[in-house]
Amino acid sequence: MGRMYRLARRVVHATRGTRWHLVAGLGGVVFLVAALLAVIVFMPSWARYPSGLTSDQLATHMDNLRGQILQGLGGLALLGTLYFSARTLRLNRRGQVTERFTKAIEQLASEKLEVRLGGIYALEQIAVDSEELHWPVMEVLTAFLRENSATNESREIIDALESSRRGQALARPPVKAGSRQPRLAADLQAIATVLGRRPENRRRHEAWSGRRLDLSGVWLPTAQLKGAQLQRSDLTDARLDRASLAGANLQGADLMDAHLYGADLKNAHLEDANFISADLEQAELGSRSQFALDGESGAHLAGATFMFATLAGPAFAGPTSTATRSLRPSSTSRRSCPRHWT
Repeated sequence: MGRMYRLARRVVHATRGTRWHLVAGLGGVVFLVAALLAVIVFMPSWARYPSGLTSDQLATHMDNLRGQILQGLGGLALLGTLYFSARTLRLNRRGQVTERFTKAIEQLASEKLEVRLGGIYALEQIAVDSEELHWPVMEVLTAFLRENSATNESREIIDALESSRRGQALARPPVKAGSRQPRLAADLQAIATVLGRRPENRRRHEAWSGRRLDLSGVWLPTAQLKGAQLQRSDLTDARLDRASLAGANLQGADLMDAHLYGADLKNAHLEDANFISADLEQAELGSRSQFALDGESGAHLAGATFMFATLAGPAFAGPTSTATRSLRPSSTSRRSCPRHWT
């Protein structure tokens, strides 16, 4: 009985609270209606009118004033309706974008390649449509690469390149008839393409907010990244062997310990990039086979840091160069190094 009594009391209290909310709401509506009636009925009688008016003329003036008041109140009501409609539309649109974001992430986790590709391009469109969700999309895509790019296909490509490297030949050995030549997975290439073609306004906002793409340790051998916008990106220890980065923007990027064996860097913007301990053997820098820090090689290298980097191949040939050498930063690139390295 005591338990039932306590339950009944809670129900009564809850009902009482609900009843008081209803009473308060009805009271507010009654007060608003009364205030509007007072304005419409009594305000015209408080106004000043020209002297000498007959009762009929005074009534006409008061009716005209009431009509003007009603028009003004109607205009205010219309503005309020438009405001709340726009607010509701904005909230609905935000909810729809959030729902699209959640669904796209679920697609990205699918085991089917075509579903993952659909999720990748859906996320790209969300990043274009919503400034608020742009960076979360970038974080999702970069995290996917960091966690899933070391696929069997990527490892096969790396193994093939290492085999040809040991044989002192850049070209791959002949492929046997009927055998499958390893290629970078389509979903990894799609994400790399999406990251490299971010709109300019979004990249500018990233720079203002101090954000940078975290692509550390990703495996993207033979990736097609021509003209990719990857400035200030964290590419430490990334596998970019034989990647096509011609014309790419890597200004200020961190490529410490990155693997760029045989990568195409012709006309790439590498200003202030960090290549400390990076592997650039057989990398292509431009039409000229002379490595220079002034950009004459085709790639733009002003301020880039190459301390302890592996620099070997035709692009690095010169009267004082050796097959593999470590290049200390020049005066223009010294600012790129931490103080304890200078």
